This record gives sequence, structure tokens and C-alpha cells, in this order.
Amino acid sequence: MVAVMAEVVRSRTVAAIADSDFVTLTFDERKPHTVCNYRCLLATIGHCTRDVIPSTGWVNQSDSPMNEPSLGHEGIVGAWCTAVPSLEDLDEDYSLRICDACLALDEVVAAVRNLHKDAHGQVDEQAARNALDKVTSVAVDGAPSMLKTVAYMQRSCPRLVLRWRDAAHAVRLAMQKACQSEPMLAEVRHVLFEKDGGLVPQLKFSNEWKLKLRAISNVVSGNQKLFTQIAWSAVRFDESETLRLFCQMLLPVALLLAGQASDKRISPKLRGLAARTLESMNTDFVVSLGLFADLTHETQRLLRIFDSDWHDPAISRRCLANVRKRVHSLFLEGRILQEGPGLEDTCTCRVVKAALQCGPIYYMDKVHYLWTSRTGRDKYMRGLQGVGQVVEVILERLEAEFPADSLEMAFSCFDVRAAYEASQGSSWQLYEAKVVSQVHRLLREGLRERDCEDTRKTGRFFVSALVQLMPRSKRQAGSSKPSTQSRLNTQLRMQGREDNRALFQVASSWPDATPMFRRLTSFYRWGPQLYKGQLRQQTPADARAAGVCI
Repeated sequence: MVAVMAEVVRSRTVAAIADSDFVTLTFDERKPHTVCNYRCLLATIGHCTRDVIPSTGWVNQSDSPMNEPSLGHEGIVGAWCTAVPSLEDLDEDYSLRICDACLALDEVVAAVRNLHKDAHGQVDEQAARNALDKVTSVAVDGAPSMLKTVAYMQRSCPRLVLRWRDAAHAVRLAMQKACQSEPMLAEVRHVLFEKDGGLVPQLKFSNEWKLKLRAISNVVSGNQKLFTQIAWSAVRFDESETLRLFCQMLLPVALLLAGQASDKRISPKLRGLAARTLESMNTDFVVSLGLFADLTHETQRLLRIFDSDWHDPAISRRCLANVRKRVHSLFLEGRILQEGPGLEDTCTCRVVKAALQCGPIYYMDKVHYLWTSRTGRDKYMRGLQGVGQVVEVILERLEAEFPADSLEMAFSCFDVRAAYEASQGSSWQLYEAKVVSQVHRLLREGLRERDCEDTRKTGRFFVSALVQLMPRSKRQAGSSKPSTQSRLNTQLRMQGREDNRALFQVASSWPDATPMFRRLTSFYRWGPQLYKGQLRQQTPADARAAGVCI
């Protein structure tokens, strides 16, 4: 029975890959193993027979607004051990060693051939070769050596043109390294999140501290449930929400620490910990806490854009530009404390207000102030200057991680909103020339098309399609738009979202669309797949459960 089930899954997977045009591979190192996953996107279900639909597939409704859902399929290609067998192998280049495990030993090729082996042990060599030919993009985790490994894969995958790195991992590293280099921000993280003696672990794992904080919060702010949202993980640098909560809980937490430091019934160790933590919560700490919370919140916005199941590469450039503009305005131009109608209340504003309103805190024989008006302004300016340096480092790191001249960023030509914003100003002609250049590059480097009259015609049609896809009230007078796209645009606006893939799916169905435009649109919709969060959860044990030999 197990053999029959495995054969059914294998045959459906092979049929799904054969029916697709573009395949993405993802690699993730889980020492001592390397796990390889795949994702392929099919034609519409209406064009497939029921036998072709894989049992482990998934339907992405957002890419099929015309009631014709599209089917995707994903799973494990294989997993293999990359442990170093001898001391001599340590002298080899790490990327070459990984490449040897993947290519020289034909692990990937062997896994694909094994996938195309029927119940009688016969391998369909042509189908296996076609499957490798359909690989257009490969996504890897944060290891730089894996990017070199992907470059070697072009020997077996001739259509491989896109090499993605885990964008969410890159954003997280850019934030983490920069913040750890700033002493004031590092001190805040040490006080709150240190594994031994940090305030957050103490509040998370101590029922006594939880109950006391709940009682104090009820008296001070009438909120008894705020502390239940405190989260902490020693291995993740993702604490923006906890920092924002602490900005709201500054006074209750300070009173809790004062009470713990004065309570002679508890152990001297905990009393000393509470006293030291309270003493560290001075003006420098308050300023750094607010700035740290706002900075992590802004970077987490960018991280959440990339850390999604179905990221649209067309919006990457615009999202990065928006984040750069916002953090530059807040931290480098010093607008973090601006208040007024229509302006978002920042964590820095809230925590500074709370510290200013807080009176003296008496504990044991001491008096503690969260904010000293005599030095408050100078310390705020010093903290803002330090965070400004961190922001500059983060922006430089993001620029290096996402170069503007990369092929992946060329997909921004599909961003309808960016085109609309450009059409409202005086830079439309420059933007039009930029779009045409990006289209020609995608055709030349992505689809391996030669420069000819068809590519130039496709570039002109692409620009006209962008104009047609803009909202009716914003387009030039006299331009026409197909009724199907009109219904789609209305539907997307009612749902409060944008879907460039769905819009260009409709544009590719227009009668005057060129064949090269249709192929380019298909490449955009199905080809570039970023490193997917759920695929990172695959382990060697999952490979064994799926029947993949290690």
C-alpha cells in the first residue's frame, strides 16, 4: 500500500512539473544536511485534467481573479549529508565542497532522475532533463557561500537566471549587526532580553512577577492583560512588538522593580537584580528604548513584506525606497518627536511623555528618576545621533543586499502603482525610458531573447499596457480599457489591495498583446519565487517521510 501511495504521489508530481514552464529550487542548510525543495506553478485548473492535479498542491486565489484559480505544487527534491569526512577536506573551498555534494556527486540530478523513475525502475531520461531545463530561479538561505553554489548549478540548469537570497534574512541581519554595534541600543537589549537576568525572561517565566505586574498595571493604567503579550526567544532578533509594549508599560515595570527591590521577603539575588535593572532605567535608557522600538518597528515593516508566502518582486524596489525615505525622515532629519493631526504617534514620543509625567520613585533608601529635565535634552540629542549612525549603516547594508542594477530589481517595471505615481509628475518620460530598458533586459537576460524588432515592439506595448492598467480617473483622456480589466481593478480596489500579477494576467489576454509580452508576463508571474518561509521548515525527517532517500 505504501508503494502504491508513493507511486501515485510521484506520478502526480512528475505530471505537475511537466505541465509547468518555470521551476524554483530552494536550498537550506540544516547541518549536517542540505535540504532541497522545489516549487512549480501550473497552468489554470481548467486546462488540466483531474489526474494531473497533485494531491499536495495548493491554490493561490490572488493570482486568479477571473474565477479561474491557478495551481502550484511544492515539495522536497532531496536531502543529503554535507558533513566533512576528513581533515584534508577542510582545505577545500566551502562553496566548492557544497557544489561537490550537489553537482559533482550528482545529488540534485540523481534526485530528479529518481523522481522520474517508475515502479519498474525505468527512468524517463528525457522528462528528467526537461525538468532540469525548467529551473529558472534558485533561492538560498543567508549563507553567502550558497550563492556561489547556485552559480555552479548553471552547468545542469541552462535556464537558471535568477539567484535569490533570503531577503527577510538579509533585512534581519542588516538590523541586528548595526544595532549591536551601537552601545546605547546594545545596553537596552541587554537589560531587557539578556538570557540570564534580563527583564523580559523574568516576566515571561516568573508567575510571581506576572501577578504583581498585573496588579500594578490595573492600578496605574487599568490594563491587566498587556503583559500577557510579552514574547521572547533567545535565538531570534525579532522583538519589535515587545519593545513597543515596554514603551506602554514603562511606569508599571518601574514600580514593579522598585517593589521587588524593597521586598525583604524575596531572595537577595532577585532584589539585587531588580535594583540594578531599575537603576539602569535612566534618561539614556528611556531615549534609547523609544528610538530602538521605532527603529525595529520600521525595519520589521520591510521584513514582513519579504517574509511572506507569495512576495511580489515588482514591489521590492518601491518598498525599499519607501523605507529609506521614512527612516531618513524620522531619524536622520530628527522628526521622530513631531506631533500633530494626521501624524503617527511614535514610541519615542510615548515613552518620553511617560517618563516626564513620572514622579520620583522611592525604593529602600534611594530615590530614582526616569527622566531628569536638566540633562534630558542633551541625552536625547546624543541618542538620536547614535541611532542616526545605525540607520546609515542599515541603509548601506540594504543597498548592498539589494543592488539597484540587479536583474531581480528589473521586475519593478511591473509595478502599476509606481507607474501611476510617475505619471502624476513631470518624470513620466524618464520613467517610460527606464521601463523599456528593464523590459529589454528581462527579455535579453531572463528569457534569452535577442534584440530585434519584436523586443522593441514588446517594450512599446508594455508601456501602453501600464497606461491601460492605471485607474480610469487617472489615465489620459480617450484611452480605452478592456471590460475584464475594469472589473478586476474595481474588485482589487474594493478589497483594498494591489495585485500586479492579476493585472498583467488580464493584459496578456488582450487581442493585441504580442507573443513575447505574453511570455514575459508568464515569466514574471511564475518564474521569480523568493525564498519561502514555509519551505524553511522542511527537515531531513520530512524528506524521509516524503519517501526521499538521504
